[in-house]
Amino acid sequence: MSVTMMRKGAIGGITLDAELYERHGRSSQVTRYPVETGTEISDHISIASMTVTIEGIISDSPIEGGDATGRYLDILYDLEQLWRSRSLVTVTTHLKVYQDMAIVNLDIPRDGYTGQAMRFMVDLQQVVKATAQTTSIPADILAPAVRDQGQTGKDMGKQDTTWVDIPVPATPAWNAIHGQTYLSDTSPQLM
Repeated sequence: MSVTMMRKGAIGGITLDAELYERHGRSSQVTRYPVETGTEISDHISIASMTVTIEGIISDSPIEGGDATGRYLDILYDLEQLWRSRSLVTVTTHLKVYQDMAIVNLDIPRDGYTGQAMRFMVDLQQVVKATAQTTSIPADILAPAVRDQGQTGKDMGKQDTTWVDIPVPATPAWNAIHGQTYLSDTSPQLM
């Protein structure tokens, strides 16, 4: 079996012996609803976070040489710690360096040919950070009706309270308790 290896990559400071596979994902969410003619189309398309999938190998016989017995087990532990801690990591691939990536999936298949090495597949998704900002609107810009809303301590005068009878169909439970079909005599007949 021949394996074509790409240049070495890194995940959160863990240097891989080899990357066997990379997938760089970009996707968008487009509205399912009609868009009014003349509106900005880009307002109806949301760009999703970037994703990266890497298949890599770590072994006890690194490419640089030397004996590193147990190295792949140490790195397995480190990868699991990155996943468990929900840490954001930097990922270096053949095409690009990604910042603020979270491990969303970590697969480690083993078979009779694996030996003293670890072949793994890791899926990562970028966390897009946003900074909230607040600002004040000067009172002279606000319309008087908006500016005066919510004012406390303002005498609103005497306010009348009027009862409004809104016809509401009764529920089966209300009918069973009260023995009537409707909540009020003015309700329209639904049957």
